[in-house]
Amino acid sequence: MLRMRRVGIVVIATVVAAAAVAAVAVGGGTSRAAATRASGSAVYISIGDGIQWGCCVKAERSADALFARYLSDRLGRGVEWVSLAQGDRGTFVTTDTLLRTQAMAGSQMQRLREALATYRREGRPVVAITLSVGGNNLVNMGRGCPAPPCTAAYEQALSRMTRHLDAIYEAINAAKDASTPLLVLTYYNASDCGQAGVATSPTELGVRGWNAAIEAAVARNHAFVVDGYTAFRGQACELIDTSDKIDLNEAGHRLLAQQYERAYAALPPPFVTPFEAAGTNWWLVAGVPAVTAVALALLAMIVVRRRRGSAAGGG
Repeated sequence: MLRMRRVGIVVIATVVAAAAVAAVAVGGGTSRAAATRASGSAVYISIGDGIQWGCCVKAERSADALFARYLSDRLGRGVEWVSLAQGDRGTFVTTDTLLRTQAMAGSQMQRLREALATYRREGRPVVAITLSVGGNNLVNMGRGCPAPPCTAAYEQALSRMTRHLDAIYEAINAAKDASTPLLVLTYYNASDCGQAGVATSPTELGVRGWNAAIEAAVARNHAFVVDGYTAFRGQACELIDTSDKIDLNEAGHRLLAQQYERAYAALPPPFVTPFEAAGTNWWLVAGVPAVTAVALALLAMIVVRRRRGSAAGGG
């Protein structure tokens, strides 16, 4: 009986230890994201159009905030989300505006260069940069097209955007550290609710062409694609804000955060391992639920055996 009690104590200790590992290595998403500069927390930067400041939901429920919490958990360290797009809130950001203003004081691109230099001096690693730009170019083109498909105007706008994307990606690559991944978002069709004929509509074909150009520019500039298109197909009515019929609602932001996570999980190790906290074992963190489940199962077996032993001995 004494031996059984000791085994039970060991198993309970295993469960407690597993929970402690989870709390230290995985937990604390919100508190870690809010870690102070003095703690040496890492940084995640978002730049570009309204998606990158969380339009149009509460900041803490945006895809960017959710992604920052994921990064904190994944890397085992505090990660602060810094939105450079926030300064352009209320502005219709396109590749034209982002590129044309890049040398101006206070512009997103200028603030990005300054922020990267500052964090480098402070010893705060920038673990990821997310960028979405170009979607508003397509919106502008569509608004100027009275009778779709306006093929000539579309091709002209697409060519112009592609040149801009190369210049923007090149500028970001020149400013950031080589190990910081640049994650570039493709776009959803905000009118795709799964209705008949949507797959061949001018809007759908336009979005797909736009995304193909973005993906090609990403490949040329050694960045990484976040698929903002596939997961949203046929779901616009559930995922788009009904007030403007373009921007994401909370459900849309949650889905987008999952796309960020998938893209990050697929990164080559040189873009992840340099930022992991010392002593962090991701394989161990991922295995905590399994370890805890086994420990609880063993504890249950011990309890059953003790009860059987008591019954056999006359209780």
